[in-house]
Amino acid sequence: MKKALFLLVILIPVISLITCGNEFLRSDFDPGNGSKNPTGNLPVSGTVEEDIPPGVAPIYIDTNEQLDALNWIGTVQDYPLDGYYILRGNGVVAYKNVNGVDIEERIFHARYMIGHPARPFSGVFTGWYKDEAKKTVVVLDQPLSAGLFPSIKGVLNKTKVSWLKIETAQDNAIGGVDLNGNLGIIAHQAENTLFEHVTVGGRIHVPEPASTGDPLPHLYVGGFVGQANTGTVFKNCYAGAGIVLEGGGANDFYAGGFAGRLAGQVHQDSAAGIPVVSGTAVSFSPISIHVKTTGTGYVYAGGIAGVLEGNSVISDASSNADVLAEGYGTSYAGGFAGSVRSGGITYNTSTGMLTVTANAAFGSGSGGLGESYAGGIAGMSTQTLDGNTLEGSLTVISKYYSTAGYAGGLVGKLVGPGAAVLSCSVATNSTRIIACSYENATAPQPGEAYAGGLVGFSDRGQIQWSSLKSQGARI
Repeated sequence: MKKALFLLVILIPVISLITCGNEFLRSDFDPGNGSKNPTGNLPVSGTVEEDIPPGVAPIYIDTNEQLDALNWIGTVQDYPLDGYYILRGNGVVAYKNVNGVDIEERIFHARYMIGHPARPFSGVFTGWYKDEAKKTVVVLDQPLSAGLFPSIKGVLNKTKVSWLKIETAQDNAIGGVDLNGNLGIIAHQAENTLFEHVTVGGRIHVPEPASTGDPLPHLYVGGFVGQANTGTVFKNCYAGAGIVLEGGGANDFYAGGFAGRLAGQVHQDSAAGIPVVSGTAVSFSPISIHVKTTGTGYVYAGGIAGVLEGNSVISDASSNADVLAEGYGTSYAGGFAGSVRSGGITYNTSTGMLTVTANAAFGSGSGGLGESYAGGIAGMSTQTLDGNTLEGSLTVISKYYSTAGYAGGLVGKLVGPGAAVLSCSVATNSTRIIACSYENATAPQPGEAYAGGLVGFSDRGQIQWSSLKSQGARI
């Protein structure tokens, strides 16, 4: 057990408010009409044309101008909120070779949000081809400074976003959270929505907010959505968006490769109980999810979600990420989720490089007031982690200043009595697990450090049928 010293630090919270950019309804734009031509010269076989329900008249989007016109969705007859929109893209086609695979991309550029917060989207928004080698790409371009949709409030088993790659332009990192502190590349938040065969990429950067007005109590930032609420499902999706979230004040910060907060509940009638997140990959090479705050709020960062709530389940997914949660307050960092409050994480893998750091000792010599929790699966869990396997390379670091640090190969702290680690394993070629105090000799009282190959600290939790096998493991 490593000791640290204690220093009382009095912090003055930074008063902050982040507002949206200029993405909402344009007054100088003629909405025009979407294409009514059902197929043109494009083939139908292997396209979403095969999946259109009987009696549904889709609206085809073939040009950037037609995509921009969706900014008027819900205000003109040709663009209903519950419409069936297909991005067909007869125009710009690019070809590239990715890891030896030829990829065809039909490229759109989105410059304005689709709709308005008062008019949430509830329809279908999909690419044309059902083929991973033939992608429909939507690039978020200036002046768009937030996600593609303000929000998606769908109808269970009807609303979906599918067969798309949505990414920020190379010189356009988005950072405009909504008035509730939400931000995602696709939407600020989603409800009753299926995301299937969707990839997100690019950059999200929310800088430290200006000191104007009252601070937002929470900031939720995710590669797909800020908050994934009831009935939201991610299936066979891929997150490759780097996230940097910075701030001050007493705000709580949540960031994840898919969602800052995953709080969806799996309805009994939703596709035979598909998990909220399944068959997904965060990245085939490590992406960065970094949350830093100079304030006293709590910080949550995870490869897939900052925090799990509701009946959320992450299952059959993969995470290769560089996750950092850093601040003066308590920090939670996990390869899949920063904290698991309810729901579960089951039968997931990590086969590449996974680095997880929780740092409650922000700043040189300044110390921190909270505890730090870091784990290959989750920083802290009050739920069961079952059948997860970490392979490849694993680094878990938990640093604290005056209280305590928890670091575990699977979970930093397991809090029972309902929590358990079952049939999980760490089988890597390199494992480093570190719990330590911040190096500062002026702190007057010691803290405590807990590090373990599977669990840093168990409070009434159970560990069964689990193992650590690693070449050159260092704890």
